[in-house]
Amino acid sequence: MLLWPGRVILSCDVPSRNPLRRQQKTTSNGKRRNFAKTDPGTTIGFKGTVDMTDRPSKSARKREYLALQALGEKLVDLTDEQLSGIPLDDNLREAIVAARSIRSHGALRRQRQLIGKLMAQADATAIRDAFEALGHADRAEKAIFHQAERWRDRILEEGPAAVTELAAQLGSDATAITNAVRDYRSSPNVAGRKQAARRLFRAIHKALEAPDDNGGP
Repeated sequence: MLLWPGRVILSCDVPSRNPLRRQQKTTSNGKRRNFAKTDPGTTIGFKGTVDMTDRPSKSARKREYLALQALGEKLVDLTDEQLSGIPLDDNLREAIVAARSIRSHGALRRQRQLIGKLMAQADATAIRDAFEALGHADRAEKAIFHQAERWRDRILEEGPAAVTELAAQLGSDATAITNAVRDYRSSPNVAGRKQAARRLFRAIHKALEAPDDNGGP
């Protein structure tokens, strides 16, 4: 309980301090202005409060720019057919194609920087998704290539039994494979056998690439 002259005030009647009370500070011209206390991560201006917590840091923006530039450099190594499947605007596509013919180190570095800037203005998510999908397709093609090599070696070693097994596995006609094996066996010289082995590989590879009845490879 507090005693004031002519009045008794209980301690519970004393108003508590407001945690967001306004503080006065002296400005350079001698006037006093009020500034409110706020939580970290917000900035108070005379026109209101702006949340700064969602803005990416300078280092984060730099990392994203370097990642986009690195992705753009990978696009330079693609073939025209592969590049046609990537959603690029005309300026970015021209910059990527032009980078292929640049041999000067300094000029190539500047061209890569240009590609990075254009990548930052493009739909980077769509470009990255298309590039990753291209990588999956490339790995699938390599798997089929190695599978065709293994079947070629088996067929040349085991003969008709391996051809029958491959045809049953694929559920397709093996006439082209059988003809290539016959040409290989009947060839009188090494050059002829090499040509027949290449035809055999192409026939196997084509059969492995062909979709089955369920629509899959």
